Amino acid sequence: MIIRTIVVGRAEHTVNTLHKHTCRYVNAGAQKELLTILSEHLTEQEQSVVRRGRNAKSHSVAKHASVADYRLATGFEALCGFWYLSGQDERMVELLTEAVRKFDEAASDGR
Repeated sequence: MIIRTIVVGRAEHTVNTLHKHTCRYVNAGAQKELLTILSEHLTEQEQSVVRRGRNAKSHSVAKHASVADYRLATGFEALCGFWYLSGQDERMVELLTEAVRKFDEAASDGR
């Protein structure tokens, strides 16, 4: 939901185009990259949440991602859940907006 909010706030497009653009960020590989971008800005408590999410037992198998990417993506999702449940919406939106911007810059540079 937060990623969709960020995407909608950045540009005016058709619903289909916005959906396709959002899908770029909501897969295990992209979430791993977003977490990598965020990592230097995380508090010790946030890093702990990521580790716990990453290390949690998974009962499913990633279709289009390595196990390592899938586990890091799970850590990313745990972090987003932590921010949401602890009422840190502003921090979540601020950090994710910056991470999405850097993600897009890296993609446009061919990285």
